[in-house]
Amino acid sequence: NLSFNDLPGVSPQSIALADKTGEMTLHIDSTNSGESSLKKLDGRATTSSVTVPTMTLLDFARQESLPYISAMKLDVEGAEDLILSPFFADAPAELLPDLMIVENADVRWSRDIVSEAKSRGYRIDRKTRMNLVLRR
Repeated sequence: NLSFNDLPGVSPQSIALADKTGEMTLHIDSTNSGESSLKKLDGRATTSSVTVPTMTLLDFARQESLPYISAMKLDVEGAEDLILSPFFADAPAELLPDLMIVENADVRWSRDIVSEAKSRGYRIDRKTRMNLVLRR
């Protein structure tokens, strides 16, 4: 996509966002690579896995010297809680995006990130069939 589009400021990264900076196993879905996840999902046709470098969202924002995040879209096949829970716990207010669109995969989450988001000033602006729109 980057070779076909003139997208200034886009910097592809070879990392996975997670709840820790280090390494984790990425479980590859054999029938739909878009459904691969850092979480081993029940009923998925995982046939292989690979170890990938990971970083917390806050560590990534600091590494990239981001002064703020305007908006964010997360669709990571049930691993949204791995990214957002530590971010909500530790991020300074100026890094919290005004708008977040998050895949609604609450049955896969081990943490209640909606309550965590609300504790940081978010409200559910809209629910679609597959996403939650959160605003501050």
